[in-house]
Amino acid sequence: MNIKLKKGKYFLLPIVIWFFYIGLAMHNYGKMRIGPEPQNYFRNLAHSFLEGRLDIDCPKKSACYDILIYKEKNYLYWPPAPAVIFYLPIVAVMGEETPDKLISSLIGAFNVLFFSILILLFARRFSIPINFPGIALLTLFWGMGTVHFYMSMMGSVWLIAQICAQTFLLLSFVFALMRPSAWQVFCSGLFFGLACYTRNHLIFCAIPLIAVQWPMWKIEKRLIQFKTLVTFGIPFVAMSLANLWYNHARFGEYFNNGMEYQNMSPYLIDAFKEYGFFNTHYFSNNIWVQVLSPPPLSSSFPFFKLSKHSQGFSFFWASPLFMLLIPAFLYGIKDLLVEKSKRLFSATDRLITSAMLIALLGIATPIMLNIAPGWRQFASRYSLDYQLMMILIGLFLIKVWGDKKWFIPLCVILVFLSIYINYFGAYLYLNLGEL
Repeated sequence: MNIKLKKGKYFLLPIVIWFFYIGLAMHNYGKMRIGPEPQNYFRNLAHSFLEGRLDIDCPKKSACYDILIYKEKNYLYWPPAPAVIFYLPIVAVMGEETPDKLISSLIGAFNVLFFSILILLFARRFSIPINFPGIALLTLFWGMGTVHFYMSMMGSVWLIAQICAQTFLLLSFVFALMRPSAWQVFCSGLFFGLACYTRNHLIFCAIPLIAVQWPMWKIEKRLIQFKTLVTFGIPFVAMSLANLWYNHARFGEYFNNGMEYQNMSPYLIDAFKEYGFFNTHYFSNNIWVQVLSPPPLSSSFPFFKLSKHSQGFSFFWASPLFMLLIPAFLYGIKDLLVEKSKRLFSATDRLITSAMLIALLGIATPIMLNIAPGWRQFASRYSLDYQLMMILIGLFLIKVWGDKKWFIPLCVILVFLSIYINYFGAYLYLNLGEL
């Protein structure tokens, strides 16, 4: 990998952040969140796999919420990768009483480490002038200043699925940014496949994953290029075939994951009957909630509040550092309009940012067409699926404004504002105590 982790400095921040994820560093709380979560159905699915079954026993305290009920059996519509990779070995040792909140916090902490390594490799590959303090600041932002913070404290199937998807996606990018040996390309494809079969719409990440590797592949002969691309794609194809069998074994159809059998919330049933799960009818509300709407404000500290039935609010308000993407987008357009000799970004820079943007839009589109923007959440948890793309695009801003005196202070202010909002958002969401 050729990464110099001198004195373990890249490991220190993930450990510190883990103390927040586990609850020990949350003020007026000070105890570990290690209990089981009734609605972590991946644990139940792993137990069923060990017994040679594809259906699950509905946990008594879960009310079977969001479970698929088909021919008097219970199934999951979530792809099974987290159950196989994370929970199968844990359940084999511990049984069904797993410490889901502890597991989620550990996965989240490893995500923070993988994020640091990814930023280091990405900056080196594309000559982005960022040093360790800059990487640490960005890591602090991602670990504590985005919805990844509160989601890493939970153990329910909805949130842990997204946290696990980020693990796979981060590792896929890390291997993609290494030297392109056949083994590393295969590992990148393997973790990409696992990400897709945790959150299906992450399939659009194939575009930037191939784009970051292509500059190394293109120096090879065409036959070798083709073999390299096949090596990357083999794991995904194998998992896709396995998923077709998985669907057919449960519902008798290869392309049916059983969503029509979902035991959904009553507040969604009328909309589902009229418009289905994905429809342009939902677009305007999803855009408003996830991209534009501010949090409910309060006159008392911390000056915003959460409703028990809140659908959330914009990721821009929850993580203000992302607001820098607006001038970044405008600057990118401006850079395309000037003469080639005066352009700041290289052809490779434009290729990578374009690939990231396409992936971002591809991931966000089904989210914006979804029946709901999320339920009982802080900010927009669905936005975690495409936030990595936004951060990697934003890195190129350092080439534009990195030497400006105001840039670093502005970034520091926005990062700590993001942490403030997400810390107290998590505090309120988890109901950890009285403020």
